[in-house]
Amino acid sequence: MPGNSAFRETSLLGEVGKRVQGLLPDRWAAAVSEDGANGRAGVGGDGLLSIRSPNGEIANWVVEAKAQFRVAERHLRSLAASAEERLLLVSPYLGPAIRARCEEADIDYLDLTGWCRLRADAPAVFVRSVGAAADPRPRRRGQIARLSGPGAGRVIRSLLDRSPSKQDEPTVTVRELARLARVAPGTVSKVLRTLDDAGVLARSERAGRFEQVYKRHLVERWVQDYTFVKANRVGWYLAPRGLQSVLDEVAGAGARVAVTGSYAAQRLLPRSTVPLTAMTQLALYVSDIESAAGALELVETTPPSANVLLAQPYDVELLSTRNDTGGDLVSVGPGQTVADLLTMPGRARQEAEQLMDALASEDRGWR
Repeated sequence: MPGNSAFRETSLLGEVGKRVQGLLPDRWAAAVSEDGANGRAGVGGDGLLSIRSPNGEIANWVVEAKAQFRVAERHLRSLAASAEERLLLVSPYLGPAIRARCEEADIDYLDLTGWCRLRADAPAVFVRSVGAAADPRPRRRGQIARLSGPGAGRVIRSLLDRSPSKQDEPTVTVRELARLARVAPGTVSKVLRTLDDAGVLARSERAGRFEQVYKRHLVERWVQDYTFVKANRVGWYLAPRGLQSVLDEVAGAGARVAVTGSYAAQRLLPRSTVPLTAMTQLALYVSDIESAAGALELVETTPPSANVLLAQPYDVELLSTRNDTGGDLVSVGPGQTVADLLTMPGRARQEAEQLMDALASEDRGWR
């Protein structure tokens, strides 16, 4: 696997024919011409992929080969608008957000880790293969190493929790986001560069700005690095008097406790939506696990039998972030709730999917 983003487009193009040929049945042939795309798509691609069936039928794809999708996206918009042939995006690595966006636009793709989707009607072609779960290339200069720390979390939560009414604003600057997240602009720039490479946001043509956040893909990229159990210090407990007694004690605790997980998700669902599961586990962020366990009269136990999770948060700000659901309980915001559910045991991932679907009804970023 080639190692970094310094690949020239010609090097990428040279891999296409070999890799597609390896995915085809016997007696099928794949070939790439570096100048064959000129004039075939209204605007020039980097090359033309041709697949020939055993009976001589030929399907063509205009190839757009780029080392970074951020560079290729602008070309794809114009190519997709005027193409007479199918389009094939080729890059060293294409993350899940980019692949999903390609499929939504009916653009085929191939990367050097093995991800591939090719479709044509005549001859009938459908090729799909699976590649790496994460980008194997060393991170670029100016990127953040992992999206699991407090600074990255604040930036990502600010993006995820941004009001749907703000989605129609044309651009947001790095400094505006730094102010919202209460971190240094340099931290924002590093996080955005990492997210940009993952294809989970759309950069503006103007330097230092971005236009759109693909929130569902963003949170999935976040939980590649962040997990509830590893990022926070977590204690596992049993509530002898039931979960409602714990909630009664927690209500009014203010900045000392914040709800996350299933209960926080249920508070965010529309009233007409029936929760996917009954609440059998309560997850709370607390300033001190042992003190909170004593005050709530909890009994320490093992993870399989616990119905209360107490976590000292990776970022103390989570203890004072109130969402807009009202009431006496403090809950973390939608973004943190989804991330925690995605990385909790049991059916929490299904609860996260239900919450994201509900959020998408009013916020196109979650679609």
